[in-house]
Amino acid sequence: MSSVTLTGALLPCDFLNPVGSASLSAYEVGEIPAGTKDGANTLFTLANTPVTADDVGLYLSGGRLERTVAAPSPSQFTLSGTLITTGIAPSATDPFFADYLFQVASLGPVVGEIPAGIKDGLNTVFTLANTPSSVTEVGVYLSGARLERVASSPGFMQFTLSGTTLTLGLAPSSTDGFFVDYILQATTATPVIGEIPTGVKNGSNTAFSLANTPVDADSVGLFLSGIRLERVGAAPGFMQFTLSGTSIVTGLAPNASDSFFTDYLT
Repeated sequence: MSSVTLTGALLPCDFLNPVGSASLSAYEVGEIPAGTKDGANTLFTLANTPVTADDVGLYLSGGRLERTVAAPSPSQFTLSGTLITTGIAPSATDPFFADYLFQVASLGPVVGEIPAGIKDGLNTVFTLANTPSSVTEVGVYLSGARLERVASSPGFMQFTLSGTTLTLGLAPSSTDGFFVDYILQATTATPVIGEIPTGVKNGSNTAFSLANTPVDADSVGLFLSGIRLERVGAAPGFMQFTLSGTSIVTGLAPNASDSFFTDYLT
């Protein structure tokens, strides 16, 4: 799965993030809802709360389910907060995933975040929840004192930062106050909707190309004859595909008359 922050753009599944909203929206692509796929369970949970119920696309075995308000039929689901109830219980082998829009914090300061990591007087490596907009916009505080940022080999009361990874020169103990202030980085992306991949649709060719390189493989939705295909790492089977850069390989060769298109973020 992948989440990408966008502003004022039309997204796959016709999601719209209004310009000028108080907070940024992130688009979660291909999330596998938490829950047991055993042919009996119909209750699943999303990792985040969607902006609205209309901002959720739920796919089972390649087909998009219809959202309803109560008593879902086999081709429907209900949503309450992060809780999904399906009308049919997915089996262990059924592809089952969700696309949706959710709110993230405004581009601005994160104040007093406690980095993830063990404070035991030995560990010096910690992780931030988000990527700062710049290494110069990070304040790290240990026992009330602000640490100095250095490029490498931090000494006493110093730290380094690489992406979301903090490395301290002094290992905090369990009772030490330790927190970070920083400015969030917003990642922008451009949606591509309904692109027809380049390649011959003749019932035998399975190799196609996108016009642009997606943000990541998880941002790609590929549709054949109205059914969304499942992305796999290698050797795609029926109704599956692989993606490497801009190259798509399908497990089933589209015929000339088949509808075949893709949505993705670039």
